[in-house]
Amino acid sequence: MSIPSFADIIAPVSEDEFFSEYFDKAPLHVKGKPDKFAYLMSWQALNGILDMTSIWSSLTLGLHLDGEFVKAARYCVSGPDRNDQQGMMPVTGKVHAFLAQGATLVCNKVDRLTPAMSSFAGILEETFECKAQANLYCSWRERKAFDSHFDKHGVWAVQAEGSKRWLIYEGRMDHPIHHDHSETLDKDVHHQARGKVLMDIVMRPGDLLYIPHGQYHDALAMSGGTIHVTFGTFPVIGMDLLTEAYEEAAEFSAFRAPFPRI
Repeated sequence: MSIPSFADIIAPVSEDEFFSEYFDKAPLHVKGKPDKFAYLMSWQALNGILDMTSIWSSLTLGLHLDGEFVKAARYCVSGPDRNDQQGMMPVTGKVHAFLAQGATLVCNKVDRLTPAMSSFAGILEETFECKAQANLYCSWRERKAFDSHFDKHGVWAVQAEGSKRWLIYEGRMDHPIHHDHSETLDKDVHHQARGKVLMDIVMRPGDLLYIPHGQYHDALAMSGGTIHVTFGTFPVIGMDLLTEAYEEAAEFSAFRAPFPRI
């Protein structure tokens, strides 16, 4: 496998065009040849990583059905994980039963499971000077797994197998973060905030989709079986600096002492 560059990933769009017209400004759909990302993921590769049963738990392998996550107790049993810690471990037969109902398989933190995905994540980390993490989504029916939502990170979706329809909306949340400020909104608020459809896209193998953080979107499988891998890019933000300053301040007596009386 030849390790791609960022220029290879977004081609034929140039890096100058991407950073001037799209980065943190607008979504971008890049159509590619069917084999463009064949090195990254395939049905064979997916079966290979799913066969590594000891690496999965309810924290890394989830199911999403009709807009809700399936509770771990419905597809897992209690047992030791690969670190000999007690956890909820997926049962293959129960997982397949939910998939037959139209559930979406969600494999979290897959960016270090294969050299190809690790290299792809590394390219994004080097380009954007941030942390990159990948999740894999697999669906077999035309059923929406997630309601319209925004992500708190940049989204890089790579279509590996099958076709998937994405709706990108005009609405964009202002710099959302993992905090009550961004995580306590109900469905009605989201549906109002998303606005009108900005882009209606069909993703096919070889296609790439970039969505800036905070931009509302949703997706629906269109073929009998579909796989896409989403890489999230997590840049350093001002809140990170405040958190680091808080930890550093705890080392100094002056910051631990009460304020003097006035």
